[in-house]
Amino acid sequence: MLKQLMLILLSVSLYAEVKNGILDLSKDKNFIVVKKYKGVVGTHARTICARIKYQGDSDPHFFSYGGGGEKGEIIDLGLNKDSKEKVLRAEFGRVFLLGQQNLLPNKWYFISLVIDNTGNVKLFIDGKLDSTGTFPIRTGSRHDVRVGCDREVRRFWNGQLDDISIWKRAFDERQILKLMNTKVIRKGKNSLVDGFSSVNYSDLQLYFNFSENGEVLDKSNFKRHGSFVDKKTGQNKTAITKKAAVNCKATVSFSDGELEWIMQNELGIKEFRILNSKTGLAFQIVEAVGADLYSLEVPSGVVPKVVAVDAKGKIYKLINSNNK
Repeated sequence: MLKQLMLILLSVSLYAEVKNGILDLSKDKNFIVVKKYKGVVGTHARTICARIKYQGDSDPHFFSYGGGGEKGEIIDLGLNKDSKEKVLRAEFGRVFLLGQQNLLPNKWYFISLVIDNTGNVKLFIDGKLDSTGTFPIRTGSRHDVRVGCDREVRRFWNGQLDDISIWKRAFDERQILKLMNTKVIRKGKNSLVDGFSSVNYSDLQLYFNFSENGEVLDKSNFKRHGSFVDKKTGQNKTAITKKAAVNCKATVSFSDGELEWIMQNELGIKEFRILNSKTGLAFQIVEAVGADLYSLEVPSGVVPKVVAVDAKGKIYKLINSNNK
């Protein structure tokens, strides 16, 4: 006999704070990972931008990806730990470029790293050229893009971040100034904000503006959404809110390798992810087709857990209604 459990959907919220268009990493020192996205790699031209504000850490890092043991194989952005003044530090693997301007705590700066396809590197602060150099850039693909820590997940950002973007193109000073003064907005099929009519929208590889409270959604065409990670456990860091979703209930049954659930799909659910309760990893994704009854065969030895995902990427976790 199948054991019947009455469950309600509760929305997932994040420990680190995404609120009012700002990512606040000053409290928990968690970080964001963009799973399966390796950034712009190899020798390709690129521009990486971010608004940053730090709160006094001796060695804060806010962006990283790549990997490898040779020169030029990583991208790691932060502030220099060996300087009495806090200057930008762009590390590429055994080689690095230091900025010149002293960055003060509790003050916003618009940071841009520009790399062309010959290895020429430029650092901009608030749209003005700060430092230049030439390096053997050939970024590897070992690690996913991370926001809020270095590539080794040992040094973390203490402060706020906003408007993080990666472009597969080397911008000039005029374009960087335009980005600094305007939010990235899609305008027409291929163009961006005024002044960017020559830039194809596909050049934008990733863009987080943290406009949705509690979520990290990519506003580029690629929809490479970010996930918060707990630095201690390495697991996605989520918490269940107390408020239940209105008029959305499900009955879930699991026995002898067969999983069934009945769903009143009133939240615009796009898909169901079936997780292994022990590992937290999804082993199957089921499209929500509007039907009331869903069933699935579960691999031997796996205790499943069902979560639902809406069209915006928001996750709803099935929780026993008797839990307080």
